[in-house]
Amino acid sequence: MTSDPTPIRGAAAGPPPAPDPRLAAFVQRLRRFVLDERDARRQQIEAQWARPLPDRIAAGHAIEGVRFAGVTPGGLLEFECARNGSRFREGDALCLHRGSPFFQPAFNLTLELDDETRLLAFPDGGPIDFQLLAQQPDGWIMDEGYLDLSGFVLDALDQAAETLIGRECVLPALLGLTQPVVATEPYERAAERAAGLGLNERQQEALASAYATDSFWLVQGPPGTGKTRVLAHLAEALVERGERVLVTAFTHRAINNALNTLARVAPETPAVKIGDARRADDLPEVENVEHFDQS
Repeated sequence: MTSDPTPIRGAAAGPPPAPDPRLAAFVQRLRRFVLDERDARRQQIEAQWARPLPDRIAAGHAIEGVRFAGVTPGGLLEFECARNGSRFREGDALCLHRGSPFFQPAFNLTLELDDETRLLAFPDGGPIDFQLLAQQPDGWIMDEGYLDLSGFVLDALDQAAETLIGRECVLPALLGLTQPVVATEPYERAAERAAGLGLNERQQEALASAYATDSFWLVQGPPGTGKTRVLAHLAEALVERGERVLVTAFTHRAINNALNTLARVAPETPAVKIGDARRADDLPEVENVEHFDQS
């Protein structure tokens, strides 16, 4: 663990603060967990790929008879199949191949849309041989894939260990050494606002607590309980307070869903998505730019 190399302006130079041994040990445990999870997932996928294709199809882990139908105007790959009994979900990693995912040709994709016999996917994790797809459009197989993101997670852990905000805010929160404090007056103001929006009691509590916290607030709930709507109204309230809000998620589909909800419930709140335009074809009311400095 290292300290920030940049001293605080105006402060006297001195030795860096000693690292907290609890935080250092916690980061090392997290790193081991990430690596163990990566290895276990890779072994699981490889064992699954080794099973006969009919078994993988019956279990919902593969689709056979996939046909390449072309590229959409938004740059997504379009595929067709006669029967789709898979358990694939939008955002899943897929492997497209002609017989075995262990051998070439094999392409990594991210599923963007599963419309039964029509699927849209985004190239992910390597180049796509479009000439081969055009010459041999039929006879492809889609298997559940594996996208190794452990490098990003490990980099994030390193940043948390090496930056001031990581050591003083992020890691203590993850370790349970700090708890968020909710200010009374902002909470009451936000709760009154939430009640006027027609939110139920638990949604009102979630919005008001997240609005009034001094650091972080976790909102949990199963699908269909209104988390995205609460998020949209929270973003609206924070923007009105003069804050800038970053919305992120595991998939582009989830981000787009949140931004579309924001555009619907708070059309006056300015919003922009930053990223590949091919991942924003379902954002009719929200501008998309390629890079942050364009926003």
